[in-house]
Amino acid sequence: MQRYKKQFTLIILTDKNENVYLSSRNIEGVKAIQLNMINVFDLLNCNRLVLPLDTVKKLEEVYA
Repeated sequence: MQRYKKQFTLIILTDKNENVYLSSRNIEGVKAIQLNMINVFDLLNCNRLVLPLDTVKKLEEVYA
């Protein structure tokens, strides 16, 4: 059942960005993680995925 499923936005960053991390903690339903900390559970459960351009390039480099 999809009742009561929370909206969840996942922000994936290549390196630690303290400003983004602290800002995302203040917004309900937003989680910021580093690229080396990604997991299948978060990827499958998020409604929106935010990837900066440098993160996309690093993903292509590592997983392509």
